[in-house]
Amino acid sequence: MARDQGHRGLWRAAEELLGEPLRYAQAARAAYDQVQDYRPAHVADLLVKVVG
Repeated sequence: MARDQGHRGLWRAAEELLGEPLRYAQAARAAYDQVQDYRPAHVADLLVKVVG
């Protein structure tokens, strides 16, 4: 959804996504994979590698 659609666009996108179980599962998995690089332990490991 485009940002300029505001909160209504976000609600519409959520409703559409929840109406499609397979698409929802795919999006949830993609989101999980995307945030793995930002886990505190991973970030700390990267910092130690750079500093150490």
